Amino acid sequence: MSGNTSATGGFVTDQPPRPPTGDQITAAMQQMIVALGILPGSLVRPRWQPMPPAQPPVTTTWAAVGMTQVEADEYPYIVHDSRVTLPGQTAPGVDRMTRHATLTVLGAVRDGLYLPQNMEPFSAIGAKLLAVHDLARNPEVQNQQYVDRIDMRLEFRQQFERVYPIFDLAAADIVLRTDTGISTDIPVEPGSQVTWDDGTTRWDEGSTYWRE
Repeated sequence: MSGNTSATGGFVTDQPPRPPTGDQITAAMQQMIVALGILPGSLVRPRWQPMPPAQPPVTTTWAAVGMTQVEADEYPYIVHDSRVTLPGQTAPGVDRMTRHATLTVLGAVRDGLYLPQNMEPFSAIGAKLLAVHDLARNPEVQNQQYVDRIDMRLEFRQQFERVYPIFDLAAADIVLRTDTGISTDIPVEPGSQVTWDDGTTRWDEGSTYWRE
């Protein structure tokens, strides 16, 4: 983390809380498969591990789950929020970046995923079911014998947000130069309220309005 803000200049990095990590997503998938696949937790494992455990016997039904692809949308939605002051900062304002990504996961279970109640735990990581693809049979040769393996590709749509320390504009001195060379200094201050067409006055929640 750089520690920079819009006041210091330089590269800025996002602030906590941050989007779920790959391990958090895998853990959520593991819990889902244990519940819907009627398998004990010891038989539902991460697909890739630094120190892979011994595989269960050939006659044992078990599952491995792993995220194989993350496809993120280009050009995320960015909006300025004047209502927030980050911890440790005195100046108000942040930029919020919202992005959507498609997560491709290999695992087990199928029909139970379509029940809304079974998808409730995924709200914690901002994910919803997008598609369940057809089963693919991929037998493997292990110890000179074929072991049946069935892959099922699941796709989830995830929304997550990042927060950046981009502060409100407190004040500015603007110099206007015309074609005739005349310069005019205009002090600018941010307005705190906005009067709408219906005559009501509301607090500005996302943008900075200036007045001369």
